[in-house]
Amino acid sequence: MAVTPTSGAQAVTQSAWKSLQVEQAKQFAERAAMSARTLQARASAAQSEANRAQANAQSLSVKADQAQGIAVQANRDVRSSESYGQVGTEVMARVTQAAERPVTPVTVEATVATQPQTAPTVNTQGETIGTVIDVTA
Repeated sequence: MAVTPTSGAQAVTQSAWKSLQVEQAKQFAERAAMSARTLQARASAAQSEANRAQANAQSLSVKADQAQGIAVQANRDVRSSESYGQVGTEVMARVTQAAERPVTPVTVEATVATQPQTAPTVNTQGETIGTVIDVTA
């Protein structure tokens, strides 16, 4: 086959076209790689943010559990305090009732009359030194 000027020009055109396509493909690949790196960096940043959010959520969960425990204890303390208040009120009512009861007078003569008479104590010289008192009740 003979080379004609058209076929030579066509071959150059095809070669240039192929070179242009190869160059465009390289540029496209470079842009795709750059986009992939950018997306990878964004994904990494998003993952870091998600990890921080997860840590914050766990911390808040622990704090919420602690607050719940404190609230339960506070409720117990309130109920206990109310119970102590009721007991205190009942004790005060009984003390007031006891204080308002009339006191039965006790006479000294009646007490002395019921105790037996004792003989005076005498020492070895025959002197009277006192009286023994029975203190048993």
